[in-house]
Amino acid sequence: MVNAGVAQNLAMKISGHRTDAMFKRYAIGDEADLRTALRRTQKYVKTVKENVVALPEKRPPKSERGQFRDNGQEAVERRAGK
Repeated sequence: MVNAGVAQNLAMKISGHRTDAMFKRYAIGDEADLRTALRRTQKYVKTVKENVVALPEKRPPKSERGQFRDNGQEAVERRAGK
C-alpha cells in the first residue's frame, strides 16, 4: 500500500497494525525497490558533488604565523610575563 502512495498511518489502519514496528516487520521490499533506491542515491550523490564549492584556505596573518610553535619553556615564560 505504501508503495502505491497510501500514507503509512492509513495503511496501518487498513491492515490492523497498531505499531510502526509491526507494520515495518511485514514491509518487505523487492529487488526492484532496492535498485530504485540505489539509483536515486547515486543521482543524489552526483548532484551533491557537483554543487560543492571549494573554499580557499584561510591562513592567519603573517604577524601571527608561527607565534607559538616552540611549545616549550619559552612559551610558558612568555605567557607568565617573565
